[in-house]
Amino acid sequence: MHCTGRLAKMLDEYANDLRTKYPDEGLLQSNFLVEEMRVLVESQGICLPNFLPRVAFLALLHEKVRRVSNSPTQFINKVWSYLETVVLRVFMMHSESYPQLQISVKRAVQTVMNKRRIFSVERVRKMVETEKIADYTCNPEYRSSWSTFIGTQNKFMEQVRCCLGSNTFQFEGHGVDTEHLREKNSLLVEQAFDMKMRVAAYWKIVLMRLVDNVALHLLFALQKLVAEELDAGIIDDLVGPHLGGIERMLEESPVIVNKRTQLSRSIELLREAKDALSFIGGRIAAPTKEED
Repeated sequence: MHCTGRLAKMLDEYANDLRTKYPDEGLLQSNFLVEEMRVLVESQGICLPNFLPRVAFLALLHEKVRRVSNSPTQFINKVWSYLETVVLRVFMMHSESYPQLQISVKRAVQTVMNKRRIFSVERVRKMVETEKIADYTCNPEYRSSWSTFIGTQNKFMEQVRCCLGSNTFQFEGHGVDTEHLREKNSLLVEQAFDMKMRVAAYWKIVLMRLVDNVALHLLFALQKLVAEELDAGIIDDLVGPHLGGIERMLEESPVIVNKRTQLSRSIELLREAKDALSFIGGRIAAPTKEED
């Protein structure tokens, strides 16, 4: 139960880090829509003016995913390090009566856990890479969030066009400066705002997937580890092909070999001492018999 609670706490911390550790730099006072306008200008082509280029959306999405790409793999490594500690503690506790097996068991557990860790890290890395190249979701929350965000577009554009109004616009609890946008092309600013709202709405889905998919993968990996891989991996490592592992377990460690050698020398010296004492005792007893 303690391990389950600890894993749940680690997952909550990971989810909170994804949401709070990497704030949107575009929400800084003087940076609002700057990156979106730059990407839109660079992705301009021969097309209708009221269509937003998908390549611009993917470029913005790719950069946001790149910034958080290390967090999932770091979390996976942290989880498997913790699980390895727990599994080793359990196996060492249950093998206390068999000290000759503990070294082999520890090595086998570390081998199995390291293989599972490598597989999980690679699997999560592929999840992250997929988010960089794909922009799809069937989650209705995306449309709902985007509709809420885009509903403020008219108010935002009025504020940008009105030179006498306030220079601060409230977006997701952040007060962003709009003064630097008044000298820009109005159509470009409007498209940049639309693009940012789409990315912001979709980013919530991406973060949700990075948490949910990692959590589901961990649950599946743990079940597979306990049900199939752990026992089989340990037995395979201990026994090995042609029962070679059993022979390794029966081999004495260098420390035991040294102690055995020293003990054999001590026994040999005691035997020599016994023979010497017997010889000396015999010589002492011989003159006594002659006197009698």
